Amino acid sequence: MHTHDTSSIQPATYLKAIEAGVDVIDVAIASMSGLTSQPNFNSIVAMMKGQEREHPVNLESLNAFSAYWEAVRRYYYPFESELRAGTADVYEHEIPGGQYSNLRPQARGLGLEDQFELIKRIIKPPTSFW
Repeated sequence: MHTHDTSSIQPATYLKAIEAGVDVIDVAIASMSGLTSQPNFNSIVAMMKGQEREHPVNLESLNAFSAYWEAVRRYYYPFESELRAGTADVYEHEIPGGQYSNLRPQARGLGLEDQFELIKRIIKPPTSFW
């Protein structure tokens, strides 16, 4: 199962999916997770500890890898979505995480960054196709 965590509640979706029998979930190491990326691998490992479907992973090792990638991520900051926290706004505009992370730089490149909120409203899909 694959999802992005723009709203910050996707680990709950993964938990319910695991309980329903999903065998594989797409995650990102903690320092690279959340927002327009996938849910936090480290937190999901901790969440599943002691659960019937736990797949033991060394959390201490994951946290060490996460610290390394946190330092590396600083170099790529100019390419990020500029979101600072999860947002329920995604339920309004319904823009997928990968598209969202590219949208603001594209708007900036066209000189339209000051109209970003309008762009998100315009992109919103119709409520019905019929």
